[in-house]
Amino acid sequence: MARALAVLAPALPLLFVYGPGLAGAQWVLDDGAAITGNPLVAFPPDLHGIFAGRWFGPIARFDVLPARPLVTLSYSLEIPLGLDTPVGRRLVNLALAWACAWLLGRAVTAGLRVRNADLELAERAGLAASLLWVAHPVLVEIIACPANRPELMGMLFCLLGLRQLQAVSTELPHGKRHLLAAAGWWALALLSKESALAFVVVAAAWAMTLRWPGRQVRSLAVSFGTALTLVGVWRVWNLLPASGFRVHWHDNPLVREGFAARIWTGLDVLGLAVLQAMGPGQPSPDYTFDVVTVRHGLSLVGGFGLVSLLWATGVAAMNLRTWWTARKDATVQVSPAVVPLAAALAWYLPVSNLLVPSTVLFADRLLCVPVAALASLLSVGVAGGLTKAAGGPARLATAAGLALACGWAWQAAHYAPAWRDNLTLYRHAVQVAPRSFRMQANLAHEIVVRKAQLDPVAPARAALALDPKDATLLATGLDAAAYTQDCAAAEPFVTALERLGKPAQPARLAALDWGWRCRQVDRAFALGTALKPAALGPERSLEVYALGVASGNDRDAERWARYCGADPASDPRFQQAQARGAQARARPAVLLAEPATPETPK
Repeated sequence: MARALAVLAPALPLLFVYGPGLAGAQWVLDDGAAITGNPLVAFPPDLHGIFAGRWFGPIARFDVLPARPLVTLSYSLEIPLGLDTPVGRRLVNLALAWACAWLLGRAVTAGLRVRNADLELAERAGLAASLLWVAHPVLVEIIACPANRPELMGMLFCLLGLRQLQAVSTELPHGKRHLLAAAGWWALALLSKESALAFVVVAAAWAMTLRWPGRQVRSLAVSFGTALTLVGVWRVWNLLPASGFRVHWHDNPLVREGFAARIWTGLDVLGLAVLQAMGPGQPSPDYTFDVVTVRHGLSLVGGFGLVSLLWATGVAAMNLRTWWTARKDATVQVSPAVVPLAAALAWYLPVSNLLVPSTVLFADRLLCVPVAALASLLSVGVAGGLTKAAGGPARLATAAGLALACGWAWQAAHYAPAWRDNLTLYRHAVQVAPRSFRMQANLAHEIVVRKAQLDPVAPARAALALDPKDATLLATGLDAAAYTQDCAAAEPFVTALERLGKPAQPARLAALDWGWRCRQVDRAFALGTALKPAALGPERSLEVYALGVASGNDRDAERWARYCGADPASDPRFQQAQARGAQARARPAVLLAEPATPETPK
């Protein structure tokens, strides 16, 4: 009965939280780059192309080593099953989340049974761990966005590997077989998400808590070393020039900062990550917490992060000392808290840019693994309070754990519907984190693209206040002003573009349209001539020439025509452009247009 309950129970909160959001679900965020825009997501799958890492697409501008072949293969195999829709892909994510929850529960139960815990207590702790994990709102953006499947698959294979390591301690005659199986599952995890590399720390912590003999530790090292070598050779092959892959870094503030600033900022974010796992204030850590204030000293939150790091390191060091001094004494046991601590820290540190300025700073969606560690620790206290002999403190711990789980589940259920489509997600995100540059800019862009009956200028201005040097935002702001037919709204974005030293091609192209519409032909001409004719193309180059004529700057307009390799006196195309500019110059100046009501969505 307990086993059946452990299997079925995680499905109930998953359906409660994510079931309502399935109706009308659409593609969101990175789904375009990872799924709908990925030519390798097809059936039958192109195995050579998938494992050769030939597709990185637009996502290569953001991620380092984004080759995750098993995830792409799963997308392809879902096509003949009719699951190649937003709803179908999310259903698969739900199934993976359920499998992770069940395996986490079994791992907690097995871990307690190895330590001779009461069977009923162990089963209850495993069930509590799985329920606490699925209730946490950090999982919302993992499950609701099919492109985030690498997190679920990586965790699933790592949990399968952990179960094999747990089997080593109870079946010594088959220890090597289990170690090889654990290494195999870990290799699959690495092919799903590269940051599964941190699992080796968890494996070492598990071996330490069980005081494995030296021969088993050596077998563990050989097995994992072989798996890492095989996957590592494949990774290096993917980086050869023949693959056509180029690494690009995030353009985030830490890239331009020194080592000390990265350390202080990293501690600040570590503190926020711990607080996020304990009580989420922002249920979307990656997509709303993208504007990081660079620290040049220790802040209050950074101090909390430092204390957390020192505390966890101290616990691990004391347990390591106990293991080293009493490793031959079967009566001395190392604290089982080492494994969750190792999971939380080992998974966080490799994907944050404490030291290396790459990827999103906030530990990305891999917070689901530290949350699994937290759920494992809480589950023991919850299960202890459910026993008949439990005292007052144990029952109080159970009540607190249940209250926390209910609060998490309510928050997740409140947030999950926002992931129905991009527009609802961005509107929710700017409410949760108004200082998220990315979400403010995305909201403005989405309103314009969808022709929604909303004002795109306000979020564009909010994003401009956060980062006035982002070239893509300037184009978005000009598009928003054009959507509302408000020339005055475009002024801050044009001014920022004039101060910007970058080419900012999309923004300058949008400025050409702004120049005609708002009778700012002289400024538009200056912005257009900052680009090379090859970047503009023949049609746009003629338009820049016409703007120069319309502004009355015939001399510079002629210079521009010759720079384009044409003689305006003999080239018929430039003669037509000159006539257009002269006609525009003869028109009377118009006042700045008043804002117009956005049209109703079609």
